Amino acid sequence: MTEYKATLMLRIGVLLMLSPAYLLGGFGLYHSREFDILGFMLLIIPLLIVTIVWIYYGSIRVKINERSLTKETIIRKTEVELSGDLQVFLDVRTPMGDLGNVLVKSSAKHLVSKMGSEAKLHINIVVENKGNKITLDSNIKGIASLRDKLSDVLLKNIYPDLAREYGNGKKISFGSISIQNGTLDLGSKKIDTEDIGKFETKNRKLMIGAKGKLFALAKIPTSKIPNLVCLLSLISPSNRA
Repeated sequence: MTEYKATLMLRIGVLLMLSPAYLLGGFGLYHSREFDILGFMLLIIPLLIVTIVWIYYGSIRVKINERSLTKETIIRKTEVELSGDLQVFLDVRTPMGDLGNVLVKSSAKHLVSKMGSEAKLHINIVVENKGNKITLDSNIKGIASLRDKLSDVLLKNIYPDLAREYGNGKKISFGSISIQNGTLDLGSKKIDTEDIGKFETKNRKLMIGAKGKLFALAKIPTSKIPNLVCLLSLISPSNRA
């Protein structure tokens, strides 16, 4: 069992953002030397917001093992099984926008793990299964490590069955995207996997590049693709029909 806790980043940010309000309110009360409702509200409400945020995020505990992902807060506890119909969505944002460039011959996990560095990225991870849902973001310390652990779970528990079904000619769907017999169906466009030259994750999108061409064949928001690491594994050269 590995445990992750919330960082101080968001709580300190809220504290600093609201500091002018409660400083102004405190100064007003001190300067007037008498009770002033406006100054009192400027002092108390921001302090109350900071207190609630501090307590809530300080209570967050995220635990992961081979069977489940659990998120605990002062309000509730949510558990998602890491098997069956598990779906993991990634939405990665960085100030620089460019999240790396990996050739199609590289491993799917390597491509996903290159989606930003711990210091620069902002990750949203949504994990769903059997009606239960956990949302995580970069206020969780070690979010990139947690993302990689979820990728390992998907490749170990979910991918083998998908690869077997795909090898038998069955259509495999990832949200609105599907792949069958070497053809990637995007709904508005179909792409032969033999024409794919590289993948790139950029500006919160999966960019599918054509061999020997400058422009991308398709750009798909990563947050719309469940189990991205499994899709990329199926498209890899070793699995092309």
